[in-house]
Amino acid sequence: MKYAVLAPVAAGVTANPAWIGGYAEHADACGFESLVAVEHAVVASRYDSVYPYDSSGKMELADDLDIPDPLDLLAYLAGRTSRIGLATGVLVLPNHHPVVLAKRLATIDALSGGRLRITVGMGWMREEVEACGADFDTRGRRADEQIEVLRALWADTAPHGASHDGEFFSFRNAMSYPKPAQKDGVPLHVGGHSKAAPAARAASATACSPSASRATNCRR
Repeated sequence: MKYAVLAPVAAGVTANPAWIGGYAEHADACGFESLVAVEHAVVASRYDSVYPYDSSGKMELADDLDIPDPLDLLAYLAGRTSRIGLATGVLVLPNHHPVVLAKRLATIDALSGGRLRITVGMGWMREEVEACGADFDTRGRRADEQIEVLRALWADTAPHGASHDGEFFSFRNAMSYPKPAQKDGVPLHVGGHSKAAPAARAASATACSPSASRATNCRR
């Protein structure tokens, strides 16, 4: 059994470089499998969306809590550690353009020596997803295509580059380097509570239900 530790975002310390750096170094020394970072690009101070993991329908985090960007946080912690895996739980996929995301993930994986693992989710807060410019109601289809784009840009497509023509994204002869250090690209897991998470997207990424793994927090 492998165990991960969740960066304690509720404590309001994950944007403190000395505290979170020391925490990561200690987790690394203790032999934990990975360190997991959560994401909310924005939190609406008033929202109608229903948080699906609490009977109150509201998440437990304060609206004005420090929630650092998970990829920037993991990049920083990669430089503070040497062995521990670096993971998200979850990265809200609709918040990100996949072409830019492919480069960011590949860069972290390359610089960390292949320690990155990404769990993605579709996002439950409509207000957040729409603030990031994505349509909430089509985020599932968009996510399926985003995963295709990530895989295409991580593949070895030299000398002509990758091309994609889909419903949401289109490009030709795109060269994206560096490639991830891991041979098959950055491992992708899908977290969520809907039937689509473990079923429809399993062909492109490993499915992960909220209780499926003690090494990944798949809920947030």
